[in-house]
This record gives sequence, C-alpha cells and structure tokens, in this order.
Amino acid sequence: EILQHNSLLEGPVKPGHVGHYVAVRRDKIVVVAIRGTSSLEDLATDCCGRPITYDENHFGFDPSESNNSVEEARIEVRATVPPTVSINDEGCVEIESGLEHIWVEDQDNTDDYAVRCHEGILICAKRILGQIQSIVRTHVVDQGYQLLLCGHSLGAGVASVLAVLLRSRYPALIECDMKVIAFAPPPVLSHDTAVAASSYTISIVNNADVIPRMSLANLAVSLEFLGILSAELQEHGLAP
Repeated sequence: EILQHNSLLEGPVKPGHVGHYVAVRRDKIVVVAIRGTSSLEDLATDCCGRPITYDENHFGFDPSESNNSVEEARIEVRATVPPTVSINDEGCVEIESGLEHIWVEDQDNTDDYAVRCHEGILICAKRILGQIQSIVRTHVVDQGYQLLLCGHSLGAGVASVLAVLLRSRYPALIECDMKVIAFAPPPVLSHDTAVAASSYTISIVNNADVIPRMSLANLAVSLEFLGILSAELQEHGLAP
C-alpha cells in the first residue's frame, strides 16, 4: 500500500527537495524510498556540501511533535571511543572505530561531539522528515512495524541523514528494527556519526564509483595532489 508519493513532477523543482514514496508492506515493513540525482536542481543540492552542525532548533523543530519525554535535552549519536589508525605487522593500515553510543545531556555541549551533516542533503532530509513523521509515529513507534529507508546517490545520502534525524527525534526507534540500505551514498556525515550509524546502515559501493568518495575534503586533497603533479611535470619538461 502506497501511503505517500512525492515525485516532484508537478510544479517547479527546487534545490533542497527530493522525490520519495512511502509504502507499507503486508509483512509490516514501512518502506521509505528516496530518488537519486535526476535534475540540475538535484545537482545543486549535491554541490551544497558545506558541513554544518545538526541543530533541531535551527530547523524549526517543535518538541510538541515528538514522543521524546526529555524535551529539553539534546540527544546525539557518537562513538564511545575515538577512532584509531595503525599499521599492522603486514604493513596494512587498520582503522578501528568506536562503537555506537546514545548520549543525552541536559545542556548544550561543545561542538566536539556534535553531529555534522552535508548541508544540502540535511535540508532534504528535514523536509522529508516533516512529511513522513506522522506515518513513522503511527506505524513504527506506536505499532512496532519495521522501518526500511533506501535510496541511490542523493537518495542514499538523504536516507542516511534521515535515519539519524528519526532516531534523535524518536528514541523508541533505537529499539525498533530500522535499517538503511544506501546505494552509492555520497559522504554526508561526520566520521563519528557515520561510525555510530554503521549498526543499522548498509552502504553498497561500486569500486569504480567516484560519488561515494566525492566530498569537499577529498576535492581539496585531489587539487593539492594535482598541483604537486603539475609542478613535477613542469620540472621535468613534461607538462602538457
């Protein structure tokens, strides 16, 4: 049964909006499927990649819309221990990440543990959250249905961020069976947040796909590398 369908086919398409649909399967699974990049407006959303701190109040969150009994607290997801990078006996680099931890605090903390997100994709996720939260509250939080979020490319990034927003707004989802299946997701979350979300997120990446590796940080590194390469080529008289 299709409960909601927003294809964005009617009316002007704007950056910060993404098409999606919500369906309920007979086996009591709520499916939220989010469309990938398919227009110049979507591309503009993709390119709005500034990392910003997720702040409910900044985006007009109304505590009365939440089932969260701790209305004045910040609820965040972070790693319990800092990630470590080491080189093993075989010369391979190993990265050990922290485990998921839900942290509740009654007052603002420093930004060291804040959830940071891709700005354009966070805006999309907030819009979809406003449209589907009543469905999630009725079927998943109240009736115990499973929740499956999925998408490709832009849709995969939105699904990943949407899952973090839902778990922050509805702590009951931490105990529910919620999964994210992200096909070719771009980098959209800060490292600790991504690590903490790994318990319920499956990312499927083609080895040759550049989109899951496309971020402002990686772009800066790539440009620096190309600058060094260009200087080396000029030094040896090989510059094109």
